[in-house]
Amino acid sequence: MLVIIIGVENEQSFSFLYFANWFVASILFVLALILAWRFPISFRAEDRFLAMLGRFFRSAEFLLSTSRRDASRKPSPLSQWRRQFHLRQVMTLPQRLRAWGGALAPAALGNASRDQVQSMLVSLQALSERLQTLLQAQPSAQSEILAGELVVDMRDWCVGVQQALGQLSADPGTVDHAAFRSRLEAMLTRLEARVEDAR
Repeated sequence: MLVIIIGVENEQSFSFLYFANWFVASILFVLALILAWRFPISFRAEDRFLAMLGRFFRSAEFLLSTSRRDASRKPSPLSQWRRQFHLRQVMTLPQRLRAWGGALAPAALGNASRDQVQSMLVSLQALSERLQTLLQAQPSAQSEILAGELVVDMRDWCVGVQQALGQLSADPGTVDHAAFRSRLEAMLTRLEARVEDAR
């Protein structure tokens, strides 16, 4: 009645797109907050260093698991893509780790020295090169008799190395490195003895 009496003649227009845009933007903002809460990313040198170290060991573990597959069976395109991805990780991460290792603060090193970090990075580079050599040698022809004799020992050795890489990728600081080294060296010595006996 008041509107009629005072004679309001303003025309009002409404846009559904304004509401739709506001609704979508609100949802995207909430999703961004959830992702930032669930997947926090730290750019501190020590956090990036540990994250890349874990990625290196996970990729090495994956590549070692694929080395025991049947070479006569053709892998799927997805398997080939995953293999190439992890191979690239193993090839490039040691150089990236060297760059991040130089930026580590003294407090982040703890009881370790910079020489020990550099020695570890040299070992990672050597592990990367040996893993690449192993993968390149896999498709080559092998003696069926020798392969049949050593299949069980090779499988045990690969499983042992995979377990070591898996634990290193989970938390490198909590692994008993001396125990792992002695166990893997004992397995390697036994494997070398079996190779000599099978010749």
